[in-house]
Amino acid sequence: MTRHKNKFICSSLLLALSLCLGACQANTSPVEEDTEPQTNVEETTIDASYNASDTDEMLTTISEMFSTASQNVTDAEGVLLETIGESYDSYIQSVSDITEFYENELNTADGLYSMMADISIDYFRCVSAQGLEDFDTWDDSLGDFYDAWDDGMDDYYDAWDDAFDDIYDHCDDLLDDAYDNGLNYDDYYDAWDDMYDEYSDARSDMYNLYSDSWSDIYDIYSDVWSGFYNGQSDVDAILNNVVVESSEMDDSTDENTASGEDTEKATESADTDEADDEMIDGMRTEFKEAMDEYEAFFDEYCEFMEEYKENPTDADLLSSYSSIMTQYAETMESKNALGEEELNDAELAYYIEVTARIEEKLIDCF
Repeated sequence: MTRHKNKFICSSLLLALSLCLGACQANTSPVEEDTEPQTNVEETTIDASYNASDTDEMLTTISEMFSTASQNVTDAEGVLLETIGESYDSYIQSVSDITEFYENELNTADGLYSMMADISIDYFRCVSAQGLEDFDTWDDSLGDFYDAWDDGMDDYYDAWDDAFDDIYDHCDDLLDDAYDNGLNYDDYYDAWDDMYDEYSDARSDMYNLYSDSWSDIYDIYSDVWSGFYNGQSDVDAILNNVVVESSEMDDSTDENTASGEDTEKATESADTDEADDEMIDGMRTEFKEAMDEYEAFFDEYCEFMEEYKENPTDADLLSSYSSIMTQYAETMESKNALGEEELNDAELAYYIEVTARIEEKLIDCF
């Protein structure tokens, strides 16, 4: 029987899931790129000055920050495309400029997202300082923040995503033309492979940074909203309590894991032998159950996202967000517990079938 190595990698699902899910003080610090300006790549500065006692001004700053960042990446793309030129030789000479472009954009995004996190906390402190007696007032203020931040993140994502794709398409066309006009295949393949690897790595780094930053700021927003709803007004205390609770939970989990480790080891061999004898439609029982659980989770996740998109400030949805993430972690742990064992033909076919269904559901969901 044919066997297939099980890596359990489904980046498109993780990509989509990721898409998934006090006193006021003045702040006048600009966000600057960390890298030195180079020959063909111009350093840019994003003005992030704002009065942290004025929520309207902070909302305007958020919009202007992302608008400027989006325009900057578009302008930098134009400069780079001119540097790359229209020939294979000019492309080869500009390889270092392409690397520099990707590095600069990653550094800029990192600084931008860090400033966004700082503004979010200043904003919530000001909302609290203005009073939390009226639910509609503070809820509307948090909703205004969510809209400005989420829209800005989306616009900036589109800008750098388009720029990266345009650069890839241009380089790909140049290399294809060079090959059609007599470039040695080995030289063509090496150049194309290096170009693609750098593009792919840079795009992955940018997406991971975007996804992590979006999740981090959403967590701040969600925790503060829940704190305000429960009568708490100290933003710093709300966020610090969340950190403490999370730390205590991790310690408890570690203790439980350690205490059960010996028992698990003692029964591991017997359980494995028993599971190997149980098959469903040619598949190991634990594999079939893990894949079914995996799909069931994403069904629930898509339902949650549909409701969340309709009302991102709904109290019940916000409270269930952490539960969804916990369930996701448990689902992934169950699936990954199958390890690096090999899949037989029936298991591989079912794996492909399930992941294809999940991908289609996520596409429809988003």
